[in-house]
Amino acid sequence: MGWLFAIGSHCEDLNNISTSYLEALAVGDSMQEKGRSGIYHYEEFRKVQESNELYQDILAYVDAHYDDNDISLSGLAEKFSLSSSYLSRFFRKCSGMNFLEYVTKRRIKKACCLLRDTDLKIKDIVEQVGYFDVASFTKKFRNTMGVSPAKYREQVRQEAGITDKETE
Repeated sequence: MGWLFAIGSHCEDLNNISTSYLEALAVGDSMQEKGRSGIYHYEEFRKVQESNELYQDILAYVDAHYDDNDISLSGLAEKFSLSSSYLSRFFRKCSGMNFLEYVTKRRIKKACCLLRDTDLKIKDIVEQVGYFDVASFTKKFRNTMGVSPAKYREQVRQEAGITDKETE
C-alpha cells in the first residue's frame, strides 16, 4: 500500500483540535481497511458516507415497496424530503439506472421467482409484483426477458426437469 494522509475538520482554535484529530483517524482507518492510499479530507469523506447511507435507505424502501402499484419517484422524493429532480439524478448516479428501470427490474425478478417456484396464475403474479393489468406486465416481461411469462415458466421448468403433472 502507498501512503495515506487524512485531514480532519478545520480548527479555528486549539479547543477543537482533538475533534479534528479523531476525524482524521476515522478517515485514515477507513481508507486503510479498504487498502487505499492518497489524501482524504474528513468533510468529503463524511459527505460520501451520508450519500451512501441515503442511497441504502432509498434502496431498502424501494425493495420493500416495489410491489405497490402506486410507488413513484415523486412519492419516494416526498418520503425522503428531496425534490424529484434531485432524487432522479441521485438514483441514476448511484445505481446506473433510472428509478423506473430499477423498479421494473425488481418486479420482473420477483415475477421470475414466482413463475419458477409457484403455480400461481399469471394474473395473480401480476398483482403481487405491482402491475395493474396482465397486458402491460406481459409487455414489460417480454421486453426484459425475451419471452412471455408463460413461455418463461415452461422453459425454466423444462430445464429443471419438472413436468406439468408434478406441479398439479
